[in-house]
Amino acid sequence: MGGQEAQVVENGTATWGEGMLNSDPLFAGRIFSDYYLAVNSPCIDTGDPDPLQNDPDETPADMGAFYYDQAGSGMLSIYEIQYTEESGPDNYYPSLYVGETVMTTGIVTAIGYAGNDNNFFITSPEVGIWNSLYLYASDVTPQPGDEITATGEITEYYGFTEMYHPEIVIINSDNPIPDPVIVNTGDLVSPAEAEQYESCLVTVHNVTVVTGPDGNNQWYVDDNSGACQVDDKFFHQQTEVDDYFSAITGLLDYNFYEYGLNPRFAQDLVAAEAVTLWIDDLEMLAYQTDVVEISLENGQPVLGFQIELIIDPQVAEILSTSATVRTEGWSITFNENLILGFTLEQVEIAPGNGPIIDIELLANTVGAADMCLENLVISTYGGIQLPAQAPDCGSLFVAAGIPGDLDGNGSVNVIDIVMTIDIIFGADATDYQLWAADLDSDGDVNVMDIVLIVTIILDGSL
Repeated sequence: MGGQEAQVVENGTATWGEGMLNSDPLFAGRIFSDYYLAVNSPCIDTGDPDPLQNDPDETPADMGAFYYDQAGSGMLSIYEIQYTEESGPDNYYPSLYVGETVMTTGIVTAIGYAGNDNNFFITSPEVGIWNSLYLYASDVTPQPGDEITATGEITEYYGFTEMYHPEIVIINSDNPIPDPVIVNTGDLVSPAEAEQYESCLVTVHNVTVVTGPDGNNQWYVDDNSGACQVDDKFFHQQTEVDDYFSAITGLLDYNFYEYGLNPRFAQDLVAAEAVTLWIDDLEMLAYQTDVVEISLENGQPVLGFQIELIIDPQVAEILSTSATVRTEGWSITFNENLILGFTLEQVEIAPGNGPIIDIELLANTVGAADMCLENLVISTYGGIQLPAQAPDCGSLFVAAGIPGDLDGNGSVNVIDIVMTIDIIFGADATDYQLWAADLDSDGDVNVMDIVLIVTIILDGSL
C-alpha cells in the first residue's frame, strides 16, 4: 500500500503507520459492490509511491483493485451524467457531458429496447430522479440484475440522453431490480418535469386509457393529472379506450418530442380487478319493515357508486337507505330502486370487504322474490369508472305475521279454513301457505290444524 503495516497492541487497538488509510474509501457503488473509486475518494494517488507503479493514466498509484482514471473524465455517477437545469434545442434537456467519454456504474433494469438486447437501461443505487441511463449498442449483452460498469460517449439522440457504444464490465449478477419510482401521469408530459425521470423505471396507478393505439402502437393513459404516452419499445399491449389499469410500470424514453412509458412485459400492466357487490338474503314478515345490507369487496379506493336494486315491488319496496361504517359521512339516497352514494369530502371507501349500504324494506305482501344488483357504476378518483360485478342475487322471503292467515290478508277467517282443507286434499301450496296452515308445527297439514284455525276465529287466540 506504500505505507507501514498496522501494528496491533495487546488491547486489540490498531496503530496505523504512515501511508495507511483509516477512513471511508468512497467507492463509486458501495451498495452494489462496485469497487471503482468515486471522484472524491481518499484512495486516489495514495497507493505505492514508486513511479514504476503509476496507474495507466500516469498518475501515482491509487489504493484498491481499480484505479480512478484522471486522464479522462473518470467515474461519474448516473446522477452527474443526467442532472441538468439547462434546456436545449426543442425544449429538451441535454446532458452536460455530451461528447465526453465517461465511466459509470449501475444495475441493469431492462434489456431489449427497440428489439436489441444490447440496448438497455441501468439505474444507480440511489434510484429516484436523475439516476437512470440508457445504453445503446453495447459490446456485451448483460441481463437484468447485472451490476456493471460502462465506459462510453454521452450523446443526445434527438433529445434522448444515451451512452453510445459502451464497453461493459459485468461485476456481478442476480441483484434485485430496484423498485420503480411512483409518479402521476401528468409528471411524464412536460420536459421541465419529465426529464428528471428519463430512463427511470416508473409506475403510474389507477389509470384509464383515453386514446387507443395509433399506427405506431402508442396509446395514452390518464390518472386525472394529464395524459401520458405508453409505447411498445419492449412489449405491446392491445387496449381500447376506457380500459382501466390499477398500475402500469415501464422505462421512460424520449422520442419525437414526447416522453413514453415502455412496459417491459405483460406483468408490468396490472388490469384492475372488478369490484364485487352482493346483497344478503332476508326473511321478514308481511306488512313489516326490516333491513338488508349491500356489501362491497374492492381493491381500489371508491369515491362514488350507482346501484339499481331489482326487486318485485308487489313483494317489497325500498323505504329508506343509510350509510354503514365503511360509508360514514357519505350521502346515500334513492329514487324508486336506483341508489346513489357519494362523498363531498373525498372520504374514500378504502380497499376492503364489508357492508356499504343499509336498506330498509317494507314488505307489501306474503311471498318470495329475488333481489338483484344491476346497472352498476362504481368510480374512483377523478371519476374513473371501475369494472364491477354482482354475480349473485339475494333471496327475499316474506312470511305472514299471523299463523293461519293462508291468503296473507292480515286476518284469519273461513277462507283460510277452505284453503287448509284444499291442502289436505292435495291442492298445490306455496311454502308460505304450508307454513301458515301448519299451526301445530308438526310438519304436516291435517284436521288438527283446521281445529286450531277455528279456535283462532272463534276465540281470537290459539
